[in-house]
Amino acid sequence: MIDFLWKLLTNKSVPYGLRASLFILIVFFVIFIDLSFNVSYNIQNSVKLRNIERVNLLKELYANDSIKYAELLEIEENTFKTKHYKNYLFSIFDKKTKLSDNTSQQTTAVIKNTTLERKNLRSKFWMLISSNYFFVILLISLILSPFYDKSSRSLENILGTLSAMIILSCIMIVSTWTAYMIPLLFGLPVLNYILNVIIHTSILVLLYKLSKKK
Repeated sequence: MIDFLWKLLTNKSVPYGLRASLFILIVFFVIFIDLSFNVSYNIQNSVKLRNIERVNLLKELYANDSIKYAELLEIEENTFKTKHYKNYLFSIFDKKTKLSDNTSQQTTAVIKNTTLERKNLRSKFWMLISSNYFFVILLISLILSPFYDKSSRSLENILGTLSAMIILSCIMIVSTWTAYMIPLLFGLPVLNYILNVIIHTSILVLLYKLSKKK
């Protein structure tokens, strides 16, 4: 199977667009399977535990050598701190939301009412929409394209559409994550949504003007 896919991807007689689409879909499928069954996560943890066991054995061996013992402690600490990409993917939004919202709230008056505090937290849905409204429209049009465009129903176009949807989704995730880097403005999430729209629109206009120059 792997040999067949490799030959297909390296076969120059196959259209480049089809090969690129297949490559993107394969990468997405591998990551999806890996995240679903924790394959690389479990492997990394096993390797981490083995390394810690080895460090502990060496710590006993060099217990009287303060320099080497300190180096082993540093290796042990770095091993514990090593994270899997899954941890970064799943914690990225929660972490940024807490950091940016808490930083902004510390500079404003302390809100004692828990209901008001909840209202001041930004909605992930509106953060996604406001910082990616054009991409959201484009993504929806790609999903619906097979229903109104017969040419989109061919195998090559379907694969191309799926790969484009994956790329768009990745761009939207990065864009939303970047938007969370901006602190909560004056305790009002709506101001952040408006700013996101302005930034997103400005980038689109800039890209349009650059494409026109070419």
